[in-house]
Amino acid sequence: MIEIVRPNATLTSVVVTATLDPSAISGPASNNMTAYAVCINAVPGQQLVTATSPMDSADKTVSATCPFPTVPHGVGAALRNGDGRVNLLTLDPHVNPAVVAARENASGQPENWGLSTFAICLR
Repeated sequence: MIEIVRPNATLTSVVVTATLDPSAISGPASNNMTAYAVCINAVPGQQLVTATSPMDSADKTVSATCPFPTVPHGVGAALRNGDGRVNLLTLDPHVNPAVVAARENASGQPENWGLSTFAICLR
């Protein structure tokens, strides 16, 4: 399960991580991921806006609002304590606020978990 797709604070790189659901595998397993970032030269007013959910076991939708006159041009998400048992469902930068959503998969997550969204805002 993809757990993090997050730009860094200066918008110069991206971090992507994944975790295997331990209940979905038997024996050794490996995963491979490749991350791609579409980069632009920095523009005036470019900024990163974040929002974070509470830590609990409920389905989550988290919105990050870009300040006027900027709008979302990219979105990221990070699960906290997902442990491969929570699925990212939505990463939508096409509206303001940018929206991400997640829910536990069929195996369930017995621990509380959280979700953060990262909106890359430009004019």
